[in-house]
Amino acid sequence: MAFLAKPDQVTGGSKLLAASNENGFSLIELFVVIAIILIMSTFAIFALMPHRNAYRTDDQALRILDFMRDAGQRAITQRQVMRLEIDQTTNVIRIIDENQVALGTADDAMVRQEALENPNFVRLYLTPAGATPPTSGGPPNSGGTPSAVTLPPAPSNFPAAVYAACLHPLTVSHSANHNGWTARFLSNGSVVNAGTNAAGTNATLTSATLYLWPPQAGAPNTAAQPQAIRAITVFGGTNAVRLWKYNGNAFVSLR
Repeated sequence: MAFLAKPDQVTGGSKLLAASNENGFSLIELFVVIAIILIMSTFAIFALMPHRNAYRTDDQALRILDFMRDAGQRAITQRQVMRLEIDQTTNVIRIIDENQVALGTADDAMVRQEALENPNFVRLYLTPAGATPPTSGGPPNSGGTPSAVTLPPAPSNFPAAVYAACLHPLTVSHSANHNGWTARFLSNGSVVNAGTNAAGTNATLTSATLYLWPPQAGAPNTAAQPQAIRAITVFGGTNAVRLWKYNGNAFVSLR
């Protein structure tokens, strides 16, 4: 004969299960669900990391492109010189408003500044191992392009950007011995180089190509994938900037 327990004879574990069925999830069930969510989230994060690394170069290229266009627009609308610097020492990009050029650097002001991607993920200042300048109209030996990569097609086949000492007081104040690339956007729509001193004396019209590429793991001076190489060109005559993508054979315009 089967024994039927009275309601007041139900064990503690059965009471917990009954409470679960009547009032919702038990504490144990809640912990199990949370554990599953954490495990799945961890797998998702690790799965997304390669995709994030693949897009770092594009993200940085778009950031630099935005800074260049911002500097050019500010220079024209505000009728003042905007100095754009890509600082190799602190790995940042900045815009400096030179205000009244006649006053030198005394009234210059920092307008905008952002950190760039870690060079371990995106190279901007170095050239991959084995790179040689193009045979015709190419950049000087101090510049160069990524291995087996040519310049963007004419008329945008400008020399590679040359990184030199940064002399502006607002830059040097962060740390000494700065090195970087400087472009000064003028109110007439043109772009000149840094000149021979902090005030931009003897600055000349400049056009340049900046290359960005992801380094290979274990070989930081070699591009991981040629198709991931990007180039940004700036034309000194009109401050026109353009983004290029390398398809394995040549650069094609993106925007």
